[in-house]
Amino acid sequence: MTRIFLSTSILCVLMIGLVIQVAAAAPLSPTVYGASNWVGWASTAWQYYQPGVGVNLESGLLRANLSWNCSTDWDLGSYIYATIFARSLNLIGEGSGSGDLQFGDRINKILVFLQNRPLYGLIPFRAYDWSTGTLCALSSSNTVSDAADQGRLLSALHALTRFRPSYLSQVESVIARSQGAYPALSIVLGTDYYGYLAAEGFASLVGYDELNVFNALDNYTGPFISVYGQNLPQLKTGAEPLLLVILEGDLEVHPPGARFLDFANRVYMAQAGRYSATGMLTAWTEGGYHNPDYVYEWVVVNSGSWKTWLLTDSTAATIYNVQPLAYSKVALAYMAVYGENGYTLALVNAAKQLGSLKGFGEATFESGASAIGLWGSRSEGFYSDKTNEMVLAAAAYAVAHPPSQITLTTSANSTAVSSSNMITTTSTAIPENLNLVTLTAAVAFALLTSRQRKGIKAKT
Repeated sequence: MTRIFLSTSILCVLMIGLVIQVAAAAPLSPTVYGASNWVGWASTAWQYYQPGVGVNLESGLLRANLSWNCSTDWDLGSYIYATIFARSLNLIGEGSGSGDLQFGDRINKILVFLQNRPLYGLIPFRAYDWSTGTLCALSSSNTVSDAADQGRLLSALHALTRFRPSYLSQVESVIARSQGAYPALSIVLGTDYYGYLAAEGFASLVGYDELNVFNALDNYTGPFISVYGQNLPQLKTGAEPLLLVILEGDLEVHPPGARFLDFANRVYMAQAGRYSATGMLTAWTEGGYHNPDYVYEWVVVNSGSWKTWLLTDSTAATIYNVQPLAYSKVALAYMAVYGENGYTLALVNAAKQLGSLKGFGEATFESGASAIGLWGSRSEGFYSDKTNEMVLAAAAYAVAHPPSQITLTTSANSTAVSSSNMITTTSTAIPENLNLVTLTAAVAFALLTSRQRKGIKAKT
Protein backbone atom coordinates (compact mmCIF):
# COMPACT_ATOMS: atom_id res chain seq x y z
CA MET A 1 0.00 0.00 0.00
CA THR A 2 2.87 2.38 0.87
CA ARG A 3 4.54 1.69 -2.47
CA ILE A 4 1.33 2.37 -4.35
CA PHE A 5 0.86 5.64 -2.48
CA LEU A 6 4.44 6.75 -3.18
CA SER A 7 4.21 5.78 -6.84
CA THR A 8 0.97 7.71 -7.21
CA SER A 9 2.44 10.72 -5.45
CA ILE A 10 5.53 10.68 -7.68
CA LEU A 11 3.33 10.38 -10.77
CA CYS A 12 1.24 13.36 -9.66
CA VAL A 13 4.36 15.44 -9.08
CA LEU A 14 5.70 14.50 -12.52
CA MET A 15 2.37 15.36 -14.13
CA ILE A 16 2.26 18.75 -12.42
CA GLY A 17 5.87 19.40 -13.41
CA LEU A 18 5.11 18.47 -17.00
CA VAL A 19 2.17 20.86 -17.11
CA ILE A 20 4.32 23.72 -15.83
CA GLN A 21 7.22 22.78 -18.13
CA VAL A 22 5.00 22.69 -21.22
CA ALA A 23 3.53 26.08 -20.34
CA ALA A 24 6.95 27.61 -19.74
CA ALA A 25 8.76 26.07 -22.71
CA ALA A 26 6.15 26.56 -25.42
CA PRO A 27 7.18 29.45 -27.69
CA LEU A 28 4.81 32.32 -28.33
CA SER A 29 3.35 32.03 -31.81
CA PRO A 30 3.11 35.08 -34.07
CA THR A 31 -0.25 36.83 -34.05
CA VAL A 32 -2.57 35.58 -36.79
CA TYR A 33 -5.18 38.31 -36.44
CA GLY A 34 -4.50 41.97 -35.83
CA ALA A 35 -6.39 45.22 -35.29
CA SER A 36 -7.54 45.36 -38.92
CA ASN A 37 -9.22 41.97 -38.54
CA TRP A 38 -10.97 43.08 -35.37
CA VAL A 39 -12.24 46.25 -37.02
CA GLY A 40 -13.40 44.15 -39.96
CA TRP A 41 -15.34 41.78 -37.71
CA ALA A 42 -16.81 44.75 -35.86
CA SER A 43 -17.89 46.24 -39.18
CA THR A 44 -19.63 42.98 -40.02
CA ALA A 45 -21.38 42.94 -36.64
CA TRP A 46 -22.46 46.56 -37.17
CA GLN A 47 -24.38 45.46 -40.28
CA TYR A 48 -27.01 44.13 -37.89
CA TYR A 49 -27.69 47.70 -36.74
CA GLN A 50 -28.32 49.09 -40.19
CA PRO A 51 -31.79 50.53 -41.01
CA GLY A 52 -34.11 47.89 -42.34
CA VAL A 53 -32.00 45.12 -40.84
CA GLY A 54 -31.99 45.32 -37.05
CA VAL A 55 -32.89 49.01 -36.66
CA ASN A 56 -36.08 50.76 -37.72
CA LEU A 57 -35.30 53.87 -39.76
CA GLU A 58 -38.26 55.92 -38.53
CA SER A 59 -38.22 55.13 -34.81
CA GLY A 60 -34.51 54.49 -34.42
CA LEU A 61 -35.28 51.46 -32.26
CA LEU A 62 -33.96 47.95 -32.75
CA ARG A 63 -35.36 44.44 -32.68
CA ALA A 64 -33.89 41.63 -30.62
CA ASN A 65 -33.49 39.35 -33.62
CA LEU A 66 -34.52 39.50 -37.25
CA SER A 67 -37.61 37.36 -36.71
CA TRP A 68 -39.00 39.24 -33.67
CA ASN A 69 -39.86 42.92 -34.12
CA CYS A 70 -39.59 43.78 -30.43
CA SER A 71 -36.88 44.61 -27.93
CA THR A 72 -36.56 44.45 -24.17
CA ASP A 73 -34.62 46.88 -22.00
CA TRP A 74 -31.77 44.39 -22.08
CA ASP A 75 -31.73 44.82 -25.86
CA LEU A 76 -31.95 48.61 -25.62
CA GLY A 77 -29.00 48.59 -23.22
CA SER A 78 -27.04 46.38 -25.59
CA TYR A 79 -27.83 48.76 -28.47
CA ILE A 80 -26.42 51.68 -26.48
CA TYR A 81 -23.27 49.68 -25.81
CA ALA A 82 -23.04 48.62 -29.47
CA THR A 83 -23.32 52.25 -30.59
CA ILE A 84 -20.58 53.30 -28.16
CA PHE A 85 -18.27 50.57 -29.46
CA ALA A 86 -19.07 51.41 -33.09
CA ARG A 87 -18.09 55.01 -32.40
CA SER A 88 -14.92 54.05 -30.51
CA LEU A 89 -13.87 51.97 -33.53
CA ASN A 90 -14.79 54.79 -35.97
CA LEU A 91 -17.42 52.68 -37.71
CA ILE A 92 -19.66 55.74 -37.40
CA GLY A 93 -18.95 59.42 -36.92
CA GLU A 94 -20.15 61.79 -34.23
CA GLY A 95 -22.73 63.20 -36.64
CA SER A 96 -25.02 66.17 -36.39
CA GLY A 97 -27.72 64.34 -34.44
CA SER A 98 -30.36 65.19 -37.03
CA GLY A 99 -31.27 62.01 -38.89
CA ASP A 100 -27.86 61.03 -40.23
CA LEU A 101 -27.72 57.69 -38.34
CA GLN A 102 -24.36 58.59 -36.83
CA PHE A 103 -23.61 58.36 -33.11
CA GLY A 104 -25.55 61.43 -31.94
CA ASP A 105 -28.63 60.66 -34.01
CA ARG A 106 -28.87 57.06 -32.84
CA ILE A 107 -28.37 57.92 -29.16
CA ASN A 108 -30.82 60.82 -29.29
CA LYS A 109 -33.53 58.59 -30.77
CA ILE A 110 -33.03 56.02 -28.01
CA LEU A 111 -33.11 58.65 -25.25
CA VAL A 112 -36.18 60.43 -26.65
CA PHE A 113 -37.98 57.08 -26.74
CA LEU A 114 -36.97 56.29 -23.15
CA GLN A 115 -38.12 59.73 -22.00
CA ASN A 116 -41.58 59.28 -23.51
CA ARG A 117 -42.43 55.58 -23.75
CA PRO A 118 -45.49 54.18 -21.97
CA LEU A 119 -44.83 52.63 -18.56
CA TYR A 120 -46.76 50.27 -16.33
CA GLY A 121 -46.94 52.66 -13.41
CA LEU A 122 -43.26 53.32 -12.83
CA ILE A 123 -41.97 50.11 -14.39
CA PRO A 124 -41.17 49.68 -18.09
CA PHE A 125 -43.08 47.04 -19.99
CA ARG A 126 -41.38 43.79 -20.87
CA ALA A 127 -40.86 44.66 -24.55
CA TYR A 128 -41.64 47.38 -27.08
CA ASP A 129 -42.34 47.27 -30.80
CA TRP A 130 -39.38 48.48 -32.86
CA SER A 131 -41.49 50.49 -35.31
CA THR A 132 -44.14 52.11 -33.09
CA GLY A 133 -42.56 52.15 -29.64
CA THR A 134 -45.77 50.72 -28.20
CA LEU A 135 -45.70 47.66 -25.99
CA CYS A 136 -45.47 44.26 -27.60
CA ALA A 137 -48.22 41.75 -27.10
CA LEU A 138 -46.91 39.25 -24.55
CA SER A 139 -48.57 36.99 -22.01
CA SER A 140 -49.74 38.71 -18.85
CA SER A 141 -47.07 37.00 -16.75
CA ASN A 142 -44.38 38.76 -18.77
CA THR A 143 -45.98 42.21 -18.93
CA VAL A 144 -43.37 44.20 -17.05
CA SER A 145 -39.59 44.32 -17.14
CA ASP A 146 -37.42 42.59 -14.54
CA ALA A 147 -34.38 43.44 -12.45
CA ALA A 148 -31.89 41.89 -14.87
CA ASP A 149 -33.14 43.92 -17.84
CA GLN A 150 -33.30 47.11 -15.81
CA GLY A 151 -29.78 46.55 -14.52
CA ARG A 152 -28.56 46.06 -18.07
CA LEU A 153 -30.18 49.29 -19.27
CA LEU A 154 -28.91 51.28 -16.28
CA SER A 155 -25.40 49.96 -16.86
CA ALA A 156 -25.52 51.09 -20.50
CA LEU A 157 -26.85 54.53 -19.56
CA HIS A 158 -24.01 54.90 -17.06
CA ALA A 159 -21.51 53.84 -19.74
CA LEU A 160 -22.96 56.46 -22.06
CA THR A 161 -22.40 59.24 -19.52
CA ARG A 162 -18.81 58.11 -19.08
CA PHE A 163 -18.25 57.95 -22.83
CA ARG A 164 -20.04 61.25 -23.48
CA PRO A 165 -20.72 63.26 -20.29
CA SER A 166 -22.86 65.70 -22.31
CA TYR A 167 -25.72 63.17 -22.16
CA LEU A 168 -25.92 63.25 -18.36
CA SER A 169 -29.02 65.43 -18.05
CA GLN A 170 -30.98 63.37 -20.59
CA VAL A 171 -29.97 60.14 -18.87
CA GLU A 172 -31.04 61.55 -15.51
CA SER A 173 -34.46 62.39 -16.91
CA VAL A 174 -34.85 58.81 -18.16
CA ILE A 175 -33.86 57.38 -14.77
CA ALA A 176 -36.19 59.76 -12.93
CA ARG A 177 -39.22 58.21 -14.67
CA SER A 178 -38.67 54.82 -13.01
CA GLN A 179 -36.70 55.89 -9.94
CA GLY A 180 -39.47 54.77 -7.60
CA ALA A 181 -39.33 51.20 -8.95
CA TYR A 182 -35.60 50.69 -8.46
CA PRO A 183 -35.52 50.04 -4.68
CA ALA A 184 -37.66 46.92 -5.05
CA LEU A 185 -35.81 45.71 -8.14
CA SER A 186 -32.34 46.23 -6.73
CA ILE A 187 -32.84 43.91 -3.76
CA VAL A 188 -33.85 40.83 -5.77
CA LEU A 189 -30.58 40.42 -7.63
CA GLY A 190 -28.99 37.01 -7.23
CA THR A 191 -25.51 36.68 -5.77
CA ASP A 192 -24.13 35.01 -8.89
CA TYR A 193 -22.67 36.04 -12.25
CA TYR A 194 -25.97 37.37 -13.58
CA GLY A 195 -26.55 39.29 -10.37
CA TYR A 196 -23.06 40.76 -10.66
CA LEU A 197 -23.81 41.97 -14.19
CA ALA A 198 -27.17 43.51 -13.26
CA ALA A 199 -25.69 45.07 -10.13
CA GLU A 200 -23.36 47.09 -12.35
CA GLY A 201 -26.39 49.10 -13.42
CA PHE A 202 -27.99 49.64 -10.03
CA ALA A 203 -24.61 50.50 -8.46
CA SER A 204 -24.38 53.43 -10.88
CA LEU A 205 -27.29 55.10 -9.07
CA VAL A 206 -26.75 57.28 -6.02
CA GLY A 207 -27.42 55.25 -2.86
CA TYR A 208 -27.13 51.80 -4.46
CA ASP A 209 -23.69 50.35 -3.74
CA GLU A 210 -24.71 46.68 -4.34
CA LEU A 211 -21.67 45.57 -2.33
CA ASN A 212 -23.50 42.49 -1.06
CA VAL A 213 -23.83 41.25 -4.65
CA PHE A 214 -20.28 42.11 -5.67
CA ASN A 215 -18.76 40.74 -2.48
CA ALA A 216 -20.57 37.43 -2.83
CA LEU A 217 -18.33 36.65 -5.81
CA ASP A 218 -15.32 38.84 -5.06
CA ASN A 219 -14.94 36.99 -1.72
CA TYR A 220 -16.29 33.57 -2.73
CA THR A 221 -14.51 30.66 -1.00
CA GLY A 222 -16.63 27.65 -1.94
CA PRO A 223 -18.06 25.12 -2.42
CA PHE A 224 -16.59 24.14 -5.79
CA ILE A 225 -17.11 21.53 -8.47
CA SER A 226 -14.33 20.18 -10.68
CA VAL A 227 -14.79 20.53 -14.44
CA TYR A 228 -11.91 19.43 -16.67
CA GLY A 229 -9.41 20.19 -13.96
CA GLN A 230 -10.88 23.57 -13.06
CA ASN A 231 -12.51 24.23 -9.69
CA LEU A 232 -15.66 26.19 -10.53
CA PRO A 233 -18.00 27.76 -7.97
CA GLN A 234 -21.27 25.95 -7.41
CA LEU A 235 -23.23 28.68 -9.16
CA LYS A 236 -25.21 28.59 -12.38
CA THR A 237 -22.43 29.21 -14.83
CA GLY A 238 -22.58 30.28 -18.44
CA ALA A 239 -20.11 32.42 -20.37
CA GLU A 240 -22.45 35.33 -21.14
CA PRO A 241 -22.44 37.43 -17.94
CA LEU A 242 -18.77 36.72 -17.26
CA LEU A 243 -17.73 37.99 -20.68
CA LEU A 244 -20.01 41.02 -20.67
CA VAL A 245 -18.64 42.21 -17.33
CA ILE A 246 -15.07 41.88 -18.62
CA LEU A 247 -15.59 43.32 -22.11
CA GLU A 248 -17.57 46.30 -20.83
CA GLY A 249 -15.58 46.73 -17.63
CA ASP A 250 -13.79 49.88 -18.80
CA LEU A 251 -17.10 51.73 -18.71
CA GLU A 252 -18.65 50.13 -15.61
CA VAL A 253 -18.94 51.60 -12.14
CA HIS A 254 -17.48 48.46 -10.53
CA PRO A 255 -14.70 46.94 -12.67
CA PRO A 256 -14.51 43.16 -12.25
CA GLY A 257 -12.55 42.11 -9.18
CA ALA A 258 -9.56 39.77 -9.21
CA ARG A 259 -11.68 36.87 -7.93
CA PHE A 260 -14.29 37.43 -10.64
CA LEU A 261 -11.55 37.47 -13.30
CA ASP A 262 -10.10 34.28 -11.85
CA PHE A 263 -13.44 32.50 -12.06
CA ALA A 264 -13.99 33.76 -15.62
CA ASN A 265 -10.60 32.35 -16.53
CA ARG A 266 -11.48 28.99 -14.98
CA VAL A 267 -14.68 28.77 -17.00
CA TYR A 268 -12.68 29.57 -20.13
CA MET A 269 -10.14 26.87 -19.26
CA ALA A 270 -12.92 24.35 -18.59
CA GLN A 271 -14.39 25.05 -22.03
CA ALA A 272 -10.93 24.71 -23.55
CA GLY A 273 -10.48 21.47 -21.64
CA ARG A 274 -13.64 20.04 -23.15
CA TYR A 275 -12.43 21.01 -26.62
CA SER A 276 -9.06 19.38 -25.96
CA ALA A 277 -10.59 16.19 -24.61
CA THR A 278 -13.34 15.75 -27.21
CA GLY A 279 -12.23 17.68 -30.28
CA MET A 280 -15.63 19.38 -30.36
CA LEU A 281 -15.74 23.16 -30.69
CA THR A 282 -16.84 24.37 -27.28
CA ALA A 283 -18.20 27.89 -26.88
CA TRP A 284 -21.15 27.40 -24.56
CA THR A 285 -23.38 30.26 -23.49
CA GLU A 286 -27.01 31.30 -23.75
CA GLY A 287 -28.38 32.11 -27.16
CA GLY A 288 -30.94 31.82 -29.89
CA TYR A 289 -32.08 28.41 -31.06
CA HIS A 290 -34.95 27.39 -33.28
CA ASN A 291 -36.90 24.88 -31.24
CA PRO A 292 -36.84 25.84 -28.41
CA ASP A 293 -36.25 29.44 -29.40
CA TYR A 294 -33.70 30.17 -26.67
CA VAL A 295 -31.32 27.84 -24.85
CA TYR A 296 -29.04 28.18 -21.84
CA GLU A 297 -25.88 26.12 -22.20
CA TRP A 298 -24.67 25.69 -18.63
CA VAL A 299 -21.13 24.68 -17.77
CA VAL A 300 -22.39 24.28 -14.19
CA VAL A 301 -26.00 24.42 -13.00
CA ASN A 302 -28.25 23.12 -10.24
CA SER A 303 -31.02 21.13 -11.87
CA GLY A 304 -32.15 19.07 -8.91
CA SER A 305 -28.47 18.52 -8.14
CA TRP A 306 -25.28 20.16 -9.33
CA LYS A 307 -24.57 19.11 -12.91
CA THR A 308 -22.24 20.09 -15.72
CA TRP A 309 -22.69 20.60 -19.47
CA LEU A 310 -26.47 20.84 -19.42
CA LEU A 311 -28.86 22.60 -21.82
CA THR A 312 -32.00 24.00 -20.21
CA ASP A 313 -34.42 26.89 -20.01
CA SER A 314 -33.55 29.98 -17.95
CA THR A 315 -34.51 28.38 -14.63
CA ALA A 316 -32.92 24.98 -15.38
CA ALA A 317 -36.32 23.42 -14.68
CA THR A 318 -36.63 22.04 -18.21
CA ILE A 319 -33.75 20.08 -19.75
CA TYR A 320 -33.50 20.25 -23.54
CA ASN A 321 -32.38 17.24 -25.55
CA VAL A 322 -30.91 19.27 -28.42
CA GLN A 323 -27.49 19.64 -30.01
CA PRO A 324 -25.10 22.03 -28.27
CA LEU A 325 -23.95 24.96 -30.37
CA ALA A 326 -20.64 26.83 -30.41
CA TYR A 327 -21.72 30.48 -30.26
CA SER A 328 -19.83 32.99 -32.39
CA LYS A 329 -19.99 35.71 -29.72
CA VAL A 330 -18.09 33.52 -27.26
CA ALA A 331 -15.54 32.53 -29.90
CA LEU A 332 -14.57 36.12 -30.63
CA ALA A 333 -14.85 37.23 -27.02
CA TYR A 334 -12.53 34.48 -25.80
CA MET A 335 -9.88 35.46 -28.33
CA ALA A 336 -10.24 39.14 -27.41
CA VAL A 337 -9.79 38.47 -23.69
CA TYR A 338 -7.39 35.51 -23.64
CA GLY A 339 -5.44 35.85 -26.87
CA GLU A 340 -4.61 33.45 -29.66
CA ASN A 341 -3.93 29.76 -29.12
CA GLY A 342 -5.03 26.55 -30.73
CA TYR A 343 -8.40 26.63 -28.97
CA THR A 344 -9.40 30.24 -29.66
CA LEU A 345 -8.11 30.10 -33.23
CA ALA A 346 -10.25 27.02 -33.89
CA LEU A 347 -13.30 28.82 -32.51
CA VAL A 348 -12.73 32.02 -34.46
CA ASN A 349 -11.89 30.29 -37.73
CA ALA A 350 -15.29 28.61 -37.55
CA ALA A 351 -17.21 31.66 -36.29
CA LYS A 352 -15.85 34.11 -38.85
CA GLN A 353 -17.62 32.14 -41.58
CA LEU A 354 -20.96 33.25 -40.09
CA GLY A 355 -20.43 36.91 -41.04
CA SER A 356 -22.95 38.37 -43.48
CA LEU A 357 -24.71 41.57 -44.51
CA LYS A 358 -27.04 40.89 -41.57
CA GLY A 359 -24.21 40.67 -39.07
CA PHE A 360 -22.84 37.54 -37.46
CA GLY A 361 -25.05 34.49 -37.22
CA GLU A 362 -25.61 32.84 -33.86
CA ALA A 363 -23.49 29.73 -33.92
CA THR A 364 -21.96 26.73 -35.56
CA PHE A 365 -22.48 23.13 -34.63
CA GLU A 366 -19.65 21.71 -32.57
CA SER A 367 -18.25 20.25 -35.78
CA GLY A 368 -17.70 23.78 -37.12
CA ALA A 369 -20.54 23.73 -39.68
CA SER A 370 -23.02 26.61 -39.66
CA ALA A 371 -26.12 25.92 -37.57
CA ILE A 372 -28.40 28.12 -39.68
CA GLY A 373 -30.21 25.03 -40.98
CA LEU A 374 -31.79 24.57 -37.53
CA TRP A 375 -33.90 27.66 -38.16
CA GLY A 376 -35.41 26.26 -41.36
CA SER A 377 -37.81 28.72 -42.99
CA ARG A 378 -37.28 31.16 -40.10
CA SER A 379 -33.59 31.68 -40.86
CA GLU A 380 -33.88 35.39 -40.04
CA GLY A 381 -33.89 34.37 -36.39
CA PHE A 382 -30.30 33.22 -36.83
CA TYR A 383 -29.23 36.87 -36.45
CA SER A 384 -29.56 38.66 -33.11
CA ASP A 385 -28.50 41.84 -31.35
CA LYS A 386 -27.01 39.90 -28.42
CA THR A 387 -24.53 38.17 -30.68
CA ASN A 388 -23.52 41.24 -32.63
CA GLU A 389 -23.23 43.51 -29.60
CA MET A 390 -20.78 41.10 -27.99
CA VAL A 391 -18.73 40.90 -31.20
CA LEU A 392 -18.51 44.70 -31.20
CA ALA A 393 -17.56 44.68 -27.52
CA ALA A 394 -14.88 42.06 -28.17
CA ALA A 395 -13.43 44.05 -31.06
CA ALA A 396 -13.32 47.29 -29.06
CA TYR A 397 -11.68 45.45 -26.16
CA ALA A 398 -9.08 43.76 -28.38
CA VAL A 399 -8.15 47.00 -30.16
CA ALA A 400 -7.96 49.00 -26.92
CA HIS A 401 -5.65 46.54 -25.19
CA PRO A 402 -4.36 43.61 -27.22
CA PRO A 403 -4.08 40.52 -25.00
CA SER A 404 -0.91 38.54 -24.44
CA GLN A 405 -0.47 35.18 -26.13
CA ILE A 406 -1.54 32.35 -23.83
CA THR A 407 -0.50 28.71 -24.18
CA LEU A 408 -3.16 26.35 -22.90
CA THR A 409 -2.01 23.51 -20.69
CA THR A 410 -5.25 21.70 -21.55
CA SER A 411 -4.26 21.19 -25.19
CA ALA A 412 -3.25 17.73 -26.36
CA ASN A 413 0.48 18.46 -26.08
CA SER A 414 1.03 15.42 -23.94
CA THR A 415 -1.00 12.33 -23.15
CA ALA A 416 0.46 12.42 -19.66
CA VAL A 417 -1.82 15.25 -18.59
CA SER A 418 -5.01 14.07 -20.29
CA SER A 419 -6.24 12.12 -17.27
CA SER A 420 -6.20 15.27 -15.16
CA ASN A 421 -8.95 16.69 -17.34
CA MET A 422 -11.48 14.02 -16.39
CA ILE A 423 -14.71 15.66 -15.29
CA THR A 424 -15.98 15.30 -11.73
CA THR A 425 -19.64 16.13 -11.24
CA THR A 426 -19.93 15.65 -7.51
CA SER A 427 -21.18 18.56 -5.43
CA THR A 428 -18.59 18.05 -2.68
CA ALA A 429 -16.51 21.09 -1.85
CA ILE A 430 -12.99 20.85 -3.31
CA PRO A 431 -9.98 22.36 -1.53
CA GLU A 432 -9.23 25.65 -3.22
CA ASN A 433 -5.47 25.18 -3.26
CA LEU A 434 -5.76 22.19 -5.61
CA ASN A 435 -7.00 24.38 -8.43
CA LEU A 436 -4.17 26.88 -8.01
CA VAL A 437 -1.61 24.24 -8.92
CA THR A 438 -3.10 23.90 -12.40
CA LEU A 439 -3.01 27.61 -13.15
CA THR A 440 0.03 28.30 -15.30
CA ALA A 441 2.26 31.33 -15.07
CA ALA A 442 0.92 32.50 -18.42
CA VAL A 443 -2.65 32.50 -17.16
CA ALA A 444 -1.67 34.29 -13.97
CA PHE A 445 0.06 36.93 -16.10
CA ALA A 446 -3.10 37.36 -18.17
CA LEU A 447 -5.17 37.90 -15.04
CA LEU A 448 -2.69 40.45 -13.75
CA THR A 449 -2.57 42.44 -16.96
CA SER A 450 -6.36 42.44 -17.25
CA ARG A 451 -6.45 44.49 -14.05
CA GLN A 452 -3.86 46.94 -15.37
CA ARG A 453 -5.33 47.63 -18.79
CA LYS A 454 -6.39 51.13 -19.68
CA GLY A 455 -9.97 52.06 -20.48
CA ILE A 456 -11.39 52.85 -23.91
CA LYS A 457 -10.84 56.49 -24.71
CA ALA A 458 -13.63 58.51 -26.27
CA LYS A 459 -12.94 59.66 -29.80
CA THR A 460 -14.33 62.96 -30.97
